[in-house]
Amino acid sequence: MAYTWKPKGSLKGPKGDKGETGSVGPKGEVGPQGPQGAQGPVGPKGDAGKQGPKGDKGEPFAVAKVYASVSAMNAGYASDGVAQGGFVVIETGNPEDADNSKLYVKGTAKYEFLTDLSGAQGMKGERGETGAQGPAGPKGDQGIQGPAGLQGPKGDAGEQGPKGEAGAVGPKGDKGETGAAGAKGDKGDKGEPGPGITFGSGAPQSGGVPGQAYVDVTTGTVYSYEG
Repeated sequence: MAYTWKPKGSLKGPKGDKGETGSVGPKGEVGPQGPQGAQGPVGPKGDAGKQGPKGDKGEPFAVAKVYASVSAMNAGYASDGVAQGGFVVIETGNPEDADNSKLYVKGTAKYEFLTDLSGAQGMKGERGETGAQGPAGPKGDQGIQGPAGLQGPKGDAGEQGPKGEAGAVGPKGDKGETGAAGAKGDKGDKGEPGPGITFGSGAPQSGGVPGQAYVDVTTGTVYSYEG
């Protein structure tokens, strides 16, 4: 019996007509506003500015006038000839007087208090000698009992005792359970190859195996090799 390739039909159907273009859908609603983004990183530090010009030389500190009391100072504000910003000091002649050695500056409308120039407190004197020991006081009450002490460390292990005598032979045990399955057998011999299916472009050009199928991928036609 002679074998040949016989077409059995096609896997590819005819091409359909192009469908009409669909209508444009309605415009969607505006979505809700998204959350605010995270704050960006701090920018780099700017360059240092240029150094300003050198200022004018200041006037040296000096007391322009000495008053005997605060009331005399206030009375002479308008006529004492002291310039605005000038310093005056109160000297009552009494170190115990609270107004003595007070420093004032002449403001735009009155003299303003700045600080007290009285002397600072003297240094601490040396420590005196220790006095005689006083008489012994009465005996105090007995104190409360202290808490229990911590537990002592564990003692060393004792010596091992002598070996005991051998025990009597026990009764015969029950029959054991069935053992596990044996190991897997060797792999069998390779079988004969089947007719299978092959793919190509165009009709088949050579013989095949009876029952073998062939597919022409360009047209989708299926062939069978048969008698």
